Parts: sequence; structure tokens; C-alpha cells
Amino acid sequence: MPELPEVETIRRGLQDTIVGRTIAQIEVRSAKSFTGMSEARPGSAQTLLPADLEGQTIEAMDRRGKLLIFNLVGPLCFTAHLRMTGQMIFREVGAEGADGAFDGFAGGHPNASMIGAMPDRSTRVIFTFADGSHLYFNDQRKFGFITVLRKADLPADDFIRRLGPEPLSEDFTWQTLRDAFVRHGGESVKAALLDQSTVAGLGNIYVDESLFRTRIRPDRLAGDVSTVKLKQLTQNIKDCLTIAIEAGGSTARNYVNALGIKGDYLDAYAHVYGRAGQPCHACGTLLKKTKVAGRGTVYCPHCQRR
Repeated sequence: MPELPEVETIRRGLQDTIVGRTIAQIEVRSAKSFTGMSEARPGSAQTLLPADLEGQTIEAMDRRGKLLIFNLVGPLCFTAHLRMTGQMIFREVGAEGADGAFDGFAGGHPNASMIGAMPDRSTRVIFTFADGSHLYFNDQRKFGFITVLRKADLPADDFIRRLGPEPLSEDFTWQTLRDAFVRHGGESVKAALLDQSTVAGLGNIYVDESLFRTRIRPDRLAGDVSTVKLKQLTQNIKDCLTIAIEAGGSTARNYVNALGIKGDYLDAYAHVYGRAGQPCHACGTLLKKTKVAGRGTVYCPHCQRR
């Protein structure tokens, strides 16, 4: 699924394109995709219906971890999680031009839907705006979900309240990371970082990259990380994510922004992810691939010693 930089890239694109538009109608083609995780989230405050969003104007786009938040004028909002194959596709009125290109954007997992006619077989929810434009939520595997909430209920939502601090916020410090590692002391440092209650938005790519920058082996126990390394790791997480956002995310995940441009983080900046068997950028040792916390993991056996 997308990680924080990919979701943030999409959030910024939606902020520039759909804010100020009024929702005229919502067509839910897959009930699971709208109420999605509600049955698995007993603490969720979701009690509203798609029709409650009709007539509402999108005021701003926000993000919490890997979750997109659509703030509306007034007390309501709705959230969207793309999971592995979700897409947000916006099409202007009369979207198809004379050259066959579509006037709009596509953000999310790339396939023919990015440039094809909408809706298609993977379309789960259709937002029709008052000006005749559309926002399509596509999801091949139906793992993604959209939920409508009251803004005041967001902090209590079961999914959101379990998230740790935003890694690029002042709330994420080496002390908060230390406390999380104490809770996960018997687990690998990679497992601790993948847990969204430790820090929100990290996934396989940026965990591996941050650990390489800090010279910490991914299978090292979280409880054994020194204060010096905790401080370095905190800063390296921030640096990795900042660089990735500026680069537009990762091409490995094939996420594109609201202008249809793929990110190039892996091509330009990745040190270990996706480079198993290639020389380490720092020492020349061949990178190794193993499995940690159930995920494929690439590291340098020289720079990241036990």
C-alpha cells in the first residue's frame, strides 16, 4: 500500500484541484467500499450515510498517516484509505479532449483506469460535483474504504486514534520513539517502526531507508537501540520522508500525483530498497535481502552490523 510520501503527494494534488467544489450526488457501487472497515472497527464513530455529504462543499484536504481526510464546510468530513489498489481519479466536465487525452488527474495505483473512460469495472464510488465534474474512487481488490464522519468525532475514530505521531510534526521526537521502542522492546526495530502506533505513515520502503541511514540492522531488537541511535533515527526518518515528498514518492509503488507524474524517489535517492545484490552506496559491499517482520528487507551486512 502507499506510504506517507505517496499519500501526501496525492493530498497536495487534491488540495489544488477539488477544494471549493460542491458535492451534488454520490453513487455507491460497492457498499463495502464506502462503509468499508466499519464492521471491523467497533470503536468507529461512523453513523452517517453517503447522502449526508450531498450539497456539501469541500473546504480543505488533510492527511493522517496513510489516510486522506476530505474536510467539508460545516461539521462533516469523509476519509479515504487507498490500501493496495485504490485510486482517486478526477475528470473535468467534457474531460476527453480532441487528442483523446483526459482533462483531470489520476492518483493511486496505476493501470488502464488512469487514462481510460470512467466509470469502469473497478469504480466503487462516484462523486458528482455541482459543476458536472467527477471524482471516482476505484479499487480493484476492494480493500480500500471511504467513511463519512463528523469532524468532532475524528480523534475518537478507532482507526485514527490508534495512530502514532506524524513523523514530520513536532510531536515526533526521539523521546516518543524511545517510549515506543520500550513497548516493543522484544521485537525487531523494523517491526516496531512498521507498527502504525509507533509513528504514522511508515512502510517497508522508508523503514529500510531510515535504518540504513542510521546504520541499524533491521532485525536488531528495538529495546537495544541506544539513545544516540534513537536521536539519529528520528532525524533520518524525517529526512527520508521529506526528500521522498519532494521527489513525489516512489516509483516502486507506482503512485502518481494529481498531475499524473510518477515519483522518482527510488531512482534518485534509495540506498537499499529494491537494490538486493547491488553494491552498497557507502562501502561497496553487496546488499543482502532477508525477511524481517514478515516483510522483504534489504540491508548492508557491513554498514548495518549486528
